[in-house]
Amino acid sequence: MNRKLIALLGLLLVGVAIGGYRYVQWLDESRLTKAREEAVRAVHLALKQQREATMLSPQQQDKLVSDAKMWLDDWGGQGDQLVKAQAALDRVLKANRRNVGAHIQMARFHILSGHVNYRNFQPGTLEKAAWALQNAREVDPNSVDVEVLWAHLLYLRGSSRDAVKVLQKVEANGAENPWLYQNWAQALMDLSQWSAAESQLRKAQALYAKEANPSPRVIRSLH
Repeated sequence: MNRKLIALLGLLLVGVAIGGYRYVQWLDESRLTKAREEAVRAVHLALKQQREATMLSPQQQDKLVSDAKMWLDDWGGQGDQLVKAQAALDRVLKANRRNVGAHIQMARFHILSGHVNYRNFQPGTLEKAAWALQNAREVDPNSVDVEVLWAHLLYLRGSSRDAVKVLQKVEANGAENPWLYQNWAQALMDLSQWSAAESQLRKAQALYAKEANPSPRVIRSLH
């Protein structure tokens, strides 16, 4: 009798142990499943927040690019305009990698932020500007603003003859852009072609005369 009782108790203990193990196993699986579900929800929430942060309407993009251009135009070596311009352009390009205006202004940002003196720049500066313009060109191969700034970049790299060729092509396509003539004059002066440079500056001056409120920075550059 005692042996049977002991055997029965042993079986009960084994059953309890197995039941306990299975319960613990079920509890662990439940916790793991819950943790996985929470992780998935966290990822979805993060992606949603990221999408909302980068979603900008075309009007919002235009406003940010316009603001960045204004800050770059007004920058004179002081203040935080460059920082604000970069932040605005980064937002636009995260939302829309095909925004040509943002790429153009980003190229200007790299040129301004990396400038040391005359045609000396911090290493990698002009390469970053060229990359930004190449991105813009891939989206819009016919952008006058891209080609005009590209010519200026060639001048900064010491390739003034190539810059003149680019600007001649732009003018031949019927574009009217004051910076076209100012950059052209700058390249010609680098080549010591003073009379031809003055002729281009006169063209720029005539175009600015048509504008009601030309940028002070542009007028200073013209003078």
